[in-house]
Amino acid sequence: MNFGLPKVEHAVVVVPDLTRPLDLEPLLPDVLNELRPASVTVVVALGLHRRLSTEEIAPLQTICNDASVTLRQHDADADDLVCLSDEPPAWFAPDIIDADLIVCLGLVEPHQYAGFSGGIKGLSIGCAGRATINHLHSLALLRDPGTAVGNLMNNRFQQTLWDVANGLPLVWGVLQVPEGSLYVGPIKEAFERACAEAARRHFFEVATPLEWLRLIVPPAKASNFYQASRAATYAALCKPASIVPQGWLIVEAACHEGMGTGSGERAFCEALKRGRDVLLDELHQSDRVIGGGEQRAYVLARTLQNARLAVVSQAELPELERFGIPIFRTFDEAHRVLRLGAHGLTVENPFHQVPRLATP
Repeated sequence: MNFGLPKVEHAVVVVPDLTRPLDLEPLLPDVLNELRPASVTVVVALGLHRRLSTEEIAPLQTICNDASVTLRQHDADADDLVCLSDEPPAWFAPDIIDADLIVCLGLVEPHQYAGFSGGIKGLSIGCAGRATINHLHSLALLRDPGTAVGNLMNNRFQQTLWDVANGLPLVWGVLQVPEGSLYVGPIKEAFERACAEAARRHFFEVATPLEWLRLIVPPAKASNFYQASRAATYAALCKPASIVPQGWLIVEAACHEGMGTGSGERAFCEALKRGRDVLLDELHQSDRVIGGGEQRAYVLARTLQNARLAVVSQAELPELERFGIPIFRTFDEAHRVLRLGAHGLTVENPFHQVPRLATP
């Protein structure tokens, strides 16, 4: 496949981590081949997620070895990060700043804050320093009404992503809509075209409000509750929501990593300990500076204003029970104990099929 990439001497190729499972074969080898003879570094955009294990990164390492290019995993706390601007704070590694071209490979799918993931987000969060990530997840941006799943109109979070990347070299997008098309070109143009398809493909309408939703989390986001919780927050906070007030959202996920092991996931877990009411009060009234990862606790608290939440998992998740979220071993057990009504729906992939209420 030919992507029409500009010819340069030094390039960086940004790829997502396992939470956004982009099939890199043959996409990445084709990109690397087209960049020859440039000097290329491939960067795994981790943000504040945990590093990939040796086993997890092995397929990517093989691709890079075959193409004779450098591979590294992003470190948001690295000592050599450089500040490009103070407002908004924009911290990046030298290889990104010094590149002639940055190629972002990504998935364009619904996202809680940016409206849709992919685009410049893989760079402005996935490859940025902790100060940048914290700024983007500030309470001021979280409480802004434009910061919402599936929304790009007047979305300050999305606009700030572009502002953060403003001082970087030329950025090119190779963006996949799950179950859909591939969009290639200058990053903003490619992203806008991909979002138009994702908006059509990844939301569906229900005729009347539902009493419950069973949200089956796919493996890529089922490894820990930090990721899996997105299923509930997308369903509860998209507009107009498909669930009745205080209806049940049942999130079904393995959560074999528990709440999560990355620094962002640990911050989320610590924030939950403060309790829903404290988090809601801070969200609406406080200028408290929060760390990356904590934002998910505030969004979860907001979700629990609109709906009730239960989890189906074999994992031990005592933090959730302290937050008032019951844990069940099977959906049948949850159905029986919660006395779910007849008017409900099972959603097989709530990230690519977000339900919302049909409007007249």
